[in-house]
Amino acid sequence: MAITASEITTSNTLEQFRQQYNNLVTDVTGLENGTQTFTATTTTTSNVGNLNVLEDGTIVFEGATDDAHETTLTVVDPTADRTVSLPNASGTVIISDASTNIVTIPDDLIIKDGGTIGATSAATAITIASTGIVTFVDDLLIKDGGTIGNASVAAVMTLASTGIVTFADDILIKDGGTIGAASATTAITIASTGIVTFVDDILIKDGGTIGAASATTAITIASTGIVTLVDDLLIKDGGTIGNASVAAVMTLASTGIVTFADDILIKDGGTIGNASVAAVMTLADSGIVTFADDIIIKDGGTIGSATDPDAISIGSDGDVTLTQDLELQHDGAVLSFGGNDEITLTHVHDVGLTLTHTATGDNTPIVLQLKSEEDIIVADEVIASLEFAAGDSDGTDAADVAAGIHAIAEGTFGADANATKLVFTTAVQESANSAATAKMTLSSAGLLTIADDFMIKDGGTIGVASANDAMTISSAGIVTFKDDIILKDAATIGVASSTSAISIASTGIVTFVDDIIIKDSGTIGSATIPTAISITNTGEVTINNSTSGTASAPFVIRRDNNSNGNGVALVYELGDSGSATAGHGYARIFGTIEDSTNGAEDGALRFDTSNGGTLAQRFNIASDGTLTGSDTDGIGSLSDSRIKESVSDYTYSLSTFKQFTPKTFDWKNPSAHLNKSSDRGFLAQEVNAIDSALIYKTPIDAEHPDASLITADSDGIRRPYASKLAGKDAMYVSVIKQLITKIETLETKVATLEGG
Repeated sequence: MAITASEITTSNTLEQFRQQYNNLVTDVTGLENGTQTFTATTTTTSNVGNLNVLEDGTIVFEGATDDAHETTLTVVDPTADRTVSLPNASGTVIISDASTNIVTIPDDLIIKDGGTIGATSAATAITIASTGIVTFVDDLLIKDGGTIGNASVAAVMTLASTGIVTFADDILIKDGGTIGAASATTAITIASTGIVTFVDDILIKDGGTIGAASATTAITIASTGIVTLVDDLLIKDGGTIGNASVAAVMTLASTGIVTFADDILIKDGGTIGNASVAAVMTLADSGIVTFADDIIIKDGGTIGSATDPDAISIGSDGDVTLTQDLELQHDGAVLSFGGNDEITLTHVHDVGLTLTHTATGDNTPIVLQLKSEEDIIVADEVIASLEFAAGDSDGTDAADVAAGIHAIAEGTFGADANATKLVFTTAVQESANSAATAKMTLSSAGLLTIADDFMIKDGGTIGVASANDAMTISSAGIVTFKDDIILKDAATIGVASSTSAISIASTGIVTFVDDIIIKDSGTIGSATIPTAISITNTGEVTINNSTSGTASAPFVIRRDNNSNGNGVALVYELGDSGSATAGHGYARIFGTIEDSTNGAEDGALRFDTSNGGTLAQRFNIASDGTLTGSDTDGIGSLSDSRIKESVSDYTYSLSTFKQFTPKTFDWKNPSAHLNKSSDRGFLAQEVNAIDSALIYKTPIDAEHPDASLITADSDGIRRPYASKLAGKDAMYVSVIKQLITKIETLETKVATLEGG
């Protein structure tokens, strides 16, 4: 509503004056009450309760200078009632530059604790906590090359268009503080000690560098992964260098010693060196290590391997000590001795060793002395020995000493006495060491003693001064005596081991005390059957009955009494012609009687074999067919389905099976059980209490080493318990019981889980 009063001139009437006065009162009242409006008004001071500006109305401020420049206050056409409140504070109103939309704040901007700054789509883009912590709900983007700083340092951080962040000075976070990303908030942790821990790999660009202000390229990492350090790498005393799987791959002691947890691998042909010599060591792809110069270790230092770290020790005096073998693995290898290398020990390919005195002058023999520094030498003590042995591929005896020459004292040595004999030993089926029976002895007096045959040349003679050809021995072995051989009545002819092998009675009857050996394919018989027995050159014996119409006579070994036990008459013993002792047995088959009921005897067979020269029972066939093997891992039996019927599935009781308890044990008589120790199996009495079907008794004879440990039954036979479960069964039962325990534990856990 506009002003209604108008100007009064001298020509107006009193009534017109009254009307305009009343209009003026109405206008003033409207202005006072805020109901009156102006199209435009100019004022220096005006006090109104409400001031309404009409459509498209403005408030114009001239400012301190009355000129052509003013500040106009206007509003955007409102679509609803709006209220703009000015705070109860002195200050400057902040506006946005219409041309740039930039808002300039001349001083601090303070919002309430926990207040937010945002946009229409993200009202809480920035939250400022009472502690001053600013939280961004999303990325913080500044212009390429833009900086973030503070009052003292405007460019604390510069962010290049490439994403590289440059800090003007140190970066400090709280002790134990972390640096990370949304997916790994603790990617980097920095402890109060300064230790930086990365939860995963650190990746920089190919050829990228890591450094400090003074050495920006202290560390360079090539695209190949090679890390180059421009100077020393220092870590704390006892510090370690490692990886995720092995934290302490390398440990560096305060003394400078570096300890590696495992192997050190470098490239084929790679080198290890120092500043002065880059290639001190070169490692070829074949594993050969080449040193550029000498190798020097500390006095008493050692060289070795993981298994034998002190394999080689070098003393301060240069002495080299080896804890294991020394191998010179090339043909013609030479060991030299002496200041001039005048004594050499040379390898001869596929032959042996040659010991040489290389000096060519007169009276320079080679002397090999076997010397004992024993303080007191008494009679029968060995001073030194030369022993000869073969390889061990053929067994124990073959690997033993085969021959030897031994110097043995004949009496106590003194200042004027060192009587010594040379003893020569050779082996047949025993060791030929110095303790063996001498085959030949040369005494200190020159007396030569031979333990066995003395052989001379074909046609050679033995005689006396008066008859130097009293005996002549031809190449055929025929001994010709130059005169008669006369023996006394009942005289004997023999050898050293059997002096009375042949006895000749006064009546002329000749008695042999031992075997009679006939020619190859020779025969022994009677007047009726002269060829009843023939023996070939291989030792095969043929027994025949050549009487017409008569069946061949059987080969019978007979025993006249039928008492229980083994019978010597039923022993079948095989002689070993290679034994030093004639008739040495290496196998036997015994026929035994288990039940001596006349006419209904129960018979059994027992098989013995020799192990290490000792015959012992190995296998037994009882009268009921039960087979018992001593010290064997099992005996097979027929299992062909074609010979079986009434076949059905069989399930053994698990609770019964769990009662079996495998044992380890030693035998009281090891020699009767292949000298085994820590053997494994079961105790028959325990098994019998669980399942008697797996236990039975078997007889052993009185000669068995275990016989004294077993009480004889009423019939005088010793019958120890035997088990059908052996060593392998002990292994199987032990493993299966462990698996059962694990399964039962799992079943309990599963039941607990299923039950909630």
